Amino acid sequence: MTWNLSPLPPFRFSRPRDVGITVYLCLVSAWFFLELPPSVLAPLFFADPAGAVVGKACSQLLGPSYNPAWYGSKTVAGTAAVFIFTFLSITFDLSTFARLRLSALAAVAEALGGEFDNLAIAAVVLGGWLLS
Repeated sequence: MTWNLSPLPPFRFSRPRDVGITVYLCLVSAWFFLELPPSVLAPLFFADPAGAVVGKACSQLLGPSYNPAWYGSKTVAGTAAVFIFTFLSITFDLSTFARLRLSALAAVAEALGGEFDNLAIAAVVLGGWLLS
C-alpha cells in the first residue's frame, strides 16, 4: 500500500515507500503465516502507536519545554508511553524485574530504531519471549 502496488489508497499517515510500515506489515504477515501466538507481538501493536500519539499530543498540549526531545525527534513523554505500554502488554510469563528491564530495552530500541523502530521493538520483545 505504501509502494503503489495495490489499488487501495495509501495510509493517510504514511509516506510513499514508507520503510517502517513495510517492515511492520511484513513482520506481522510472517508472524501470522508461521502461526505464532499473536499475543507475543502485543507490545508492537500498542507500544509504538502509543508512543507516537502520546508524544505528539503532549508536545502540542504542553509544549516542547514540558516534553523535550531526548533523541532526535523522540520525546520524553513518547518514550515513557512506549515503556508503559510495553510493560502492560507483555503477556508471557516474566518476573516484574524482567518485565521492567524488557520494557526499558524496548523503549530505547524504539528510539534508536529510526525507520526500523517496529522491528527494533519486535526484536527486543521476541528476544525476551524466547529467553523466558
